[in-house]
Amino acid sequence: MITRYKRVKSAPFLRGFDELRIPVLDNATRPTWPERFSLEKIKEIRIRSGNRKFSSQMLLQPVTLSEGILNPNHFNIYQNDLRYIESNGKFKLYLGDIELTHVNCFWDPAFGKTGRDNSVLAIIFWDALGKMYIQEVIYLKVHNTNDSAHEQCTQVLEIMEKNFVTHIHIETNGIGAFLVEFMRKYSQEKGQMITIQPWHQKQKKSERILDAFDAPLHAGFLLLHQSVTQTFFLQEMEEFSPENVNGKDDGLDAVAGAILTPNKPIPTRHPNNKVKQSAYTVDTSGFKV
Repeated sequence: MITRYKRVKSAPFLRGFDELRIPVLDNATRPTWPERFSLEKIKEIRIRSGNRKFSSQMLLQPVTLSEGILNPNHFNIYQNDLRYIESNGKFKLYLGDIELTHVNCFWDPAFGKTGRDNSVLAIIFWDALGKMYIQEVIYLKVHNTNDSAHEQCTQVLEIMEKNFVTHIHIETNGIGAFLVEFMRKYSQEKGQMITIQPWHQKQKKSERILDAFDAPLHAGFLLLHQSVTQTFFLQEMEEFSPENVNGKDDGLDAVAGAILTPNKPIPTRHPNNKVKQSAYTVDTSGFKV
């Protein structure tokens, strides 16, 4: 016998129980548990987790996605170009006088047609303090729609070579699923040794973007190259709303991917032997005549 399901109403869970809330800071911003969470420790947690998660998890305040609006005014802008030094057979990469320790490259691909989603490549470098330098946010242009894959892969390989990058994450939720093999094919034809990591996104895009930017942006750990300010990236950030599912956020998503996926140490050997001699500096300070 088949019967129709009938929902039985019940009282809300834990109705009648007393609620105890003890946030990590009291109303006078003093630690409520100083033996475990000093002001210095609380500050460190706030920087690491970001305002949104800190308010929710440490202050026990309800937070909605709509409160996590990104503010591009928190960015520090830099103009330094990459330079590298080879000394005693070791390769080092710098931005100005800052030595870079890690790098990540993320490609959020699309067909690149006018009026559709943008195909965006993002490259980020890290220094020893954990600061992140958004060096490249490239909105790939497609001129030949009949051979979009080849044209985009060629552009990506050239940008990677220019930035001494030897690995890339490719989002495979859309057309990236078949671009992985194209990248392997074209990189081999070009003689460019790279590692390709397919990456399937499982988290909701708006949450992913907020999780990536919230903590480092407010902590002053995200820096932006001057060239990126000439793209759509900052406009996307100004207009970003977690509740707007149709908003333009392809650059944000690519940079979020580069922040959240595993980065790699800067190689200790020059990743590209085809770079011209004038492109690097040889350290001779240790030699005597």
